[in-house]
Amino acid sequence: MSSDLERPTRRRFLWTGAGLVLAAAWVGGRGFLASGARAAAPGAKQKIRDVEVTKRGVTVVMDLETAPFPHKSAGYKDPTVIAYIPAHFRVKKDMRIDTVVHFHGYRDTALEAMKRHQLREQLYDSKQNAIMVFPQGPVKSEDMAGGKLDEQDGLVNLLTEVRETLQSPSLQGRLDKSGIPGKARIGKCMLSAHSGGFRVVSYCLEHGGFNVNEVYLFDALYGRTDIFRDWITATYEKQAPMAERHKLVSFYSGVQPTTENKRLMWFLDKAKVEYMHEQIEGSELSKRDITKARAVFIRTQSAHDRVLFSTNAMRDCLYASCLERMLKSDWFKDADAPRIGPR
Repeated sequence: MSSDLERPTRRRFLWTGAGLVLAAAWVGGRGFLASGARAAAPGAKQKIRDVEVTKRGVTVVMDLETAPFPHKSAGYKDPTVIAYIPAHFRVKKDMRIDTVVHFHGYRDTALEAMKRHQLREQLYDSKQNAIMVFPQGPVKSEDMAGGKLDEQDGLVNLLTEVRETLQSPSLQGRLDKSGIPGKARIGKCMLSAHSGGFRVVSYCLEHGGFNVNEVYLFDALYGRTDIFRDWITATYEKQAPMAERHKLVSFYSGVQPTTENKRLMWFLDKAKVEYMHEQIEGSELSKRDITKARAVFIRTQSAHDRVLFSTNAMRDCLYASCLERMLKSDWFKDADAPRIGPR
């Protein structure tokens, strides 16, 4: 997938208590500013740590109070939350900001997962009118803890602070036409997880305080399966528009994810909830199928750490979602034909 997200414009900015100033520090000319390069007004707590502008959008690195960590439950201290606003994003008349929140897995960081799994690129390519948020979980650890997001209203608190921070007046110039007015509020919410990130998603569904429209699991169902069952069935019988129904897409390949996905399918069978199951990724279900279904299970042939991007799985989840596409696309050409499998 071609991308200029890793090639920032020559102008880089960082934040001070007075607003934006031209930054002098670079990290190999490629990425984010060194942490020691930022300045802060005396006594002021800086929330925006860095802003990266490319032709495809703006990436904002923040330190937030509602980030998963620090938290009394664990020793992790990194309060990073990253937001990506694609260049085509626009706040419409309804003043809603549709948001995709992605949780990384074991032995990872939000920044590295965002880049390695090409998540900004896939949102951009889907042409959906949404932003993407990457909270930092346990840093480089085999730990599934969610910190503040495991608590009551953790999700709504995070979404609120992200929205308020992105509405900072001095950031709007960098966002240009993708600016976020003060009246805007969070609209639809999608949650995504790779590997061990499933656990924090389950707590967000259970008591996060905000309605989640869709969930995407990428080899990421290792337990708490009844929570996902209850979330799917909660809206199944309701005669409501697709945008108001809960939808799950789960890719699986590993031993435990395979066991738990089959268990969830068994749960749905007992609850008489219809779902679709694809045994060979891309060969059995059409684009229309994965768009209309309320639950989709896909046995992927991609390696565990490649499941998110080797077949553009995240992009296709977004294409098939209830989000509103901002630009025209030919993705639904031959909508009833089988999708292309792994490349």
